[in-house]
Amino acid sequence: MDHLNYEEVINICPDKLCRDKIFLLRSFDPSITSEREYNIPDPYYGQDADFYEVYHICERSIQGFMNYLASINKF
Repeated sequence: MDHLNYEEVINICPDKLCRDKIFLLRSFDPSITSEREYNIPDPYYGQDADFYEVYHICERSIQGFMNYLASINKF
């Protein structure tokens, strides 16, 4: 999801509690140094290497998301 999709979802949330649960996947990517990098590039018109890059971005980001979930759900 990119920032445009994110803003659309935020705008339809009924309250702050709902909005606090919405994230851009790449916000969990440990290699990110700036919020401007939160969008995941669209590889559709690119080369095979672009799809691999997106795969690796998602893989890193999902691991970061899982770590986040583990940190807020300590039993």
